[in-house]
Amino acid sequence: MRLLNTESLELEFFPTDEKPLYAILSHTWGPEEVLYDDAREGPVKLRACSKKGLRKVLKSADIARNDGYQYVWIDTCCIDKSSSAELSEAINSMFSWYRKAHICYAFLEDYTHRGNTKQLASRWFTRGWTLQELIAPLDVQFYDSSWTWFGDKQFLSADIARITTIDERLLKFTITRSPQCDNKNEHQDVPEEIKACRICRQEALPASTRLIQAYSISTKMSWAAARETTRVEDIAYCMMGIFDVNMPLLYGEGIKAFRRLQEEIVRRSNDQTI
Repeated sequence: MRLLNTESLELEFFPTDEKPLYAILSHTWGPEEVLYDDAREGPVKLRACSKKGLRKVLKSADIARNDGYQYVWIDTCCIDKSSSAELSEAINSMFSWYRKAHICYAFLEDYTHRGNTKQLASRWFTRGWTLQELIAPLDVQFYDSSWTWFGDKQFLSADIARITTIDERLLKFTITRSPQCDNKNEHQDVPEEIKACRICRQEALPASTRLIQAYSISTKMSWAAARETTRVEDIAYCMMGIFDVNMPLLYGEGIKAFRRLQEEIVRRSNDQTI
């Protein structure tokens, strides 16, 4: 896994499961994204890049740094997509990477917040890949087109549930103070300190996983029913993490990818709702 250093803007590679705390970006792709080739040679070439997506990269790094994170993961520039092996590994690992991120910044570049989330509407809610990026992280913070923060997943849960049909209980799941921290008086019982605590986060992950697993296959499939992907195969690939399955990527197979996904799910589950 490559991470972008928020101080130096250098890409750094972490080959093992032992990774530093990192933030992660969720967004929709647009024209002129900053790619791996633009970032791999360091900050001089990166900053000289004239692509439209540069501001997104720099702003993500800036917010993460100000929030105390030395690293941020951004899919456009942290994956070498010229390597089919690396791309396959990244897509098969992506749910886990979002799951393990300490914080996720959801950037809605086509939405301007005017104080009323009842009008919340964005392409971000219609794309296949952003489904797992909404569900996997414990902490999702939302930013509008001007990078103005307007709420987190829990605060916006009712509006997001209305837009996506995802059960509000799943969206409202939050990290609670661990009894272990209570016993040791590790920190105060306030949301900011609980979210920042490694112990509280580690104990919250299994409970969140059990909640995701409790939903039927047909319910999870319904969450993706109205979503779109650029490549036909990606509507299957973007669901792998939600169903906890892994598959090789075979771009060019078309709708067969979804059939393979169903077969993998059936192998692992007795749920007949599929």
